[in-house]
Amino acid sequence: MSNFRLHTFHKPEEYVGACAASDDSFMNYPFGTFLDSLHPTSGSGHLCELLDPPALVVYDDKQLIISMTRMSDPAQWVLGIPRGVEEELSAEEVSAVISLLISGVASAAGLKGFDKVIGPSSLVDALVEGWVAYANEHGQAVKAFNPSSPSRRSYATRASVPPPSPAPSHLKIERLTTNEDAEALLPLMLDFFIEGSQPTLDDEEYVRRRLRVFLELGSIWICRIDGQLVGYSAVGRVTPRTVAIRNVYVAPSHRRRGIAEALTRAVTRFYLGLGFEGAPSDGPAEGAKDEICLNVSREEVERIYKRAGFLLDQADPDTGKPGWFRSSVRSVQYT
Repeated sequence: MSNFRLHTFHKPEEYVGACAASDDSFMNYPFGTFLDSLHPTSGSGHLCELLDPPALVVYDDKQLIISMTRMSDPAQWVLGIPRGVEEELSAEEVSAVISLLISGVASAAGLKGFDKVIGPSSLVDALVEGWVAYANEHGQAVKAFNPSSPSRRSYATRASVPPPSPAPSHLKIERLTTNEDAEALLPLMLDFFIEGSQPTLDDEEYVRRRLRVFLELGSIWICRIDGQLVGYSAVGRVTPRTVAIRNVYVAPSHRRRGIAEALTRAVTRFYLGLGFEGAPSDGPAEGAKDEICLNVSREEVERIYKRAGFLLDQADPDTGKPGWFRSSVRSVQYT
């Protein structure tokens, strides 16, 4: 049995330092979202905000085994485990790690301090079921809801992306840089959130705020046809080694024309430092990354991302480690 220990971080910069050696695509959601919350955005507001304590980490000696960060927008805990670690843990060790996290949450946030969690599905289930048992044992009635928002998280590397292929000549892919283009993009971004069945996110002011942040960070790429803006891709969750494609959306009137795939290929190659036809010559301001992450919630679009080099159903060609994992959201209700 390993010698696990729990550490509660109250200073964000200490958690950032703790994650440096575990910075991979499987940790991009907790670590990248955490870093997003610390990024200055000239007064437009962060993409998310931290609560106190912002993070819990379970170690085995000096190795980070599992991480939980606490966000307020939306209110949830974010669970992450470095690539390959879960496969190395026995069932008994997973139980021990989850027990430490539960005691840490209870100590730091109280018996009603756990409401929703997102992360690897198997660990999310273990954590929620363990929390319900713990809370009930301590006199707090609580019930768990079934998993929601199932998806698969994957990534691409320089070794997995296909050779460059020019985008169709009628497509122009470029970075969003002007307020005029941002205003033209707003209806597409609103449609993206509404189509994604996120009714709490379809408020226009909320989307405007996110769009302002994306614009100031230079993290939206748009596609035009004959001058008309027909699709976009937004990136975020930037860490020293990874970055995530957060949104890919094409106007319904222009679907099935290769636009989503062209956007995905271009953005993936750009942030891996490989460039694409018509890309800015100076490369990413954040520096080229080793891995580009993606969350896929619809099975019918997986083929697009596989063709762009994402390792859905595959192992990493360099390390042999898993190229994807299942993710879900679960919440609880106190009675």
